[in-house]
Amino acid sequence: MRSNLTFEQVAQRQKLRRILVFAVVGVGVLYAATSLFGETGMVRHYEMVKTHQDVSTKLAKTMMWNDVIEVEIDRMKNNPAQLEGLARTSLGMVREGEVVYQFVTPPQATPSSCEGCDE
Repeated sequence: MRSNLTFEQVAQRQKLRRILVFAVVGVGVLYAATSLFGETGMVRHYEMVKTHQDVSTKLAKTMMWNDVIEVEIDRMKNNPAQLEGLARTSLGMVREGEVVYQFVTPPQATPSSCEGCDE
């Protein structure tokens, strides 16, 4: 059944329909923008995932180095020869009664440091 509407009424309904469509589209665009770029949006989510991966990788490396260092500490505590070798190389320590020889190479003379030399 068709109602008889005037031209003004049809124009008014079309205008209301356009306003309603624009409002719905506007709300949809705002919702999409908030979902993508908001505080809990997708972009922030992917940034947090990347940060989590980086921190997890760094944690795994740190734990590996901790294991290596723990083994080295255990060797130092339980192996006197290892401890002595470290003391000799790192601290320059010697046993009581040992004689230390130091060989020093003299610096070479350069032409600018040779004042008064006759050539």
